[in-house]
Amino acid sequence: MFWHVIWPAMLPQLFVAMRISIGTAVLVMVAVEFVQASEGLGYRIWHSWSLFQADRMYVGVCVVALMGFLLTRAVIWTSYLCLPWARHERNAGGVE
Repeated sequence: MFWHVIWPAMLPQLFVAMRISIGTAVLVMVAVEFVQASEGLGYRIWHSWSLFQADRMYVGVCVVALMGFLLTRAVIWTSYLCLPWARHERNAGGVE
């Protein structure tokens, strides 16, 4: 019952949770680098902001946004491959 009913019914919600978690993880990672790191993307954004180097700061922000977008799309693509029975449910709602 677990492998044939519960697990397949649970997987779509698990992938949605992974999508939300990826976005939160990227934001937390950058926020921690703002405060504690001496290198990294968050540090570069904060350091550029404090030195009024707007061009470098916006490049860092765009890289963070692109990283979040690509990681989210990777989870969506993985769910599309792993969950062939849930494809029609996603497309029926007009979301995705």
